[in-house]
Amino acid sequence: MRNIDLTKPNRQAPKGLVLILAMSIQKLIRALWPMLLIYFWKNDQFVEYQTIINVGIIVIILLLSIHAVLYYLNFKFYVDKDHFILRKGYLRKQELNIPLDRIQSVNYKANVLQRLLKVVSLEIDTAGSVKKELKILALELDYADTLKNALSTSVNVKETEDVNQDVPIKDEQAEKLLKIEIGELVKIGLLQNHLQMALLILAFGWQFYNELADSFKEEISQVSGQVNEQILQSSLIVLIFMGLLFFGISILASVIKIIVKFFDFEFSKTESSFQMQAGLLNRKNMIIPFKKIQELSWGTNPLKKAFSLFSIKIKQANSQVDKKKSLMEIPGCGNENLNQLKEVIFGEDEFLRDRKYKISGKFFWRVLFIMGCLPILISSPLYIYDVVHYIVPILWFGFSTFASWLAVKKRYFQISENQLIISKGMFGQDWKQLEIYKIQVVDFRQSIFQKSSGLAGIQIYTASGSTSIPFINENLAKELHKFLVYKIQSTEKSWM
Repeated sequence: MRNIDLTKPNRQAPKGLVLILAMSIQKLIRALWPMLLIYFWKNDQFVEYQTIINVGIIVIILLLSIHAVLYYLNFKFYVDKDHFILRKGYLRKQELNIPLDRIQSVNYKANVLQRLLKVVSLEIDTAGSVKKELKILALELDYADTLKNALSTSVNVKETEDVNQDVPIKDEQAEKLLKIEIGELVKIGLLQNHLQMALLILAFGWQFYNELADSFKEEISQVSGQVNEQILQSSLIVLIFMGLLFFGISILASVIKIIVKFFDFEFSKTESSFQMQAGLLNRKNMIIPFKKIQELSWGTNPLKKAFSLFSIKIKQANSQVDKKKSLMEIPGCGNENLNQLKEVIFGEDEFLRDRKYKISGKFFWRVLFIMGCLPILISSPLYIYDVVHYIVPILWFGFSTFASWLAVKKRYFQISENQLIISKGMFGQDWKQLEIYKIQVVDFRQSIFQKSSGLAGIQIYTASGSTSIPFINENLAKELHKFLVYKIQSTEKSWM
């Protein structure tokens, strides 16, 4: 590896010019895609303006190329003692000066074009920021590794220097904990929540339909009329077939999503951090130091439970907007891998003999009202005027009653001297485990309805988000609030 000096101002790799131009063109296409669709759909109506259109396209590409060159030349970065400094902008100059001890995560990614150019993008995030502090679009891999290691270990280096100036910083060897092959990814994809994917497809399809309807009113109106007529004239068998086809598309979409996101998944650990890399089109490489982990979440659904699989999320302090980008996800693993993760993060299991504190059964009525009664009341005109058969609200009420019972059954918490586990769910189940000293704020909450029933709730905030323990006995809630406040005020440990 070539000798790299991070203290001198550096630019991105020259190949970054291609990426900057490509991203600018991509943003322009996203903004103007309805107009482009009209142009290609009704090309014959623009023949007399073709020369003007061609000149306009050439001018736009020329302006974007000039922007790419100026942006590239004015984008410089370097490390100055205990700060990372980045300067960018040609019309409006900007300088970002980030203390190294504020850096929360340093990760790099590579999409298809970046992999073809053999460069990666590097993202730096700091705790509590409202967005990604910065993104360096194109770095050669050896430079990216050097910069990433320097920024990721900066806090450790500072702490070490305070103790012993002669202790060297060693490259840590990674121990592979989990690798998911393509066959296992297909299996995990088949065990996903396909109803959720179906709703996403419907939402996307509806939005796309509305976008097209604004630009092609006559054509869309004619096509939709023909489709509606065909549906009304179709037999029950055809409608069932169409429903099964749509569900099959949802399953296929779930599988493709898992494969694209977690292709060639590898998860490993060093002496001080977890490392993950995965992705087919957008290759992601991520590191989370153990001490910066705020919360471990794991969950399952009825399909995954049958195969003893859990999906896992490791959460660190995140920016308020990019919460998903700061997550380290494992799409599926067994109980053995889960226990191994818990041991690495939390040490010896403290919950072997701790009781489970259940929430009040009155939580059932709250869930039933929100999930069952409210939708039925809102949709009442549909079945009053025979638009929907009266059996539908009856079936929905029965379904929501069962779901509300499950919601109460699966809500509980466990607490030890140092840790807390919170469980919730309906048809699936999700757990969160965190160390108490990493809690930042604890709220005692009680509505007038809870007060009359002797109930209350606790809201817990960490640097990775918030969670709640609702509808527990008022005295228990007060004791829990008092205990958590005492623990976080008396600890001398840092939350990150």
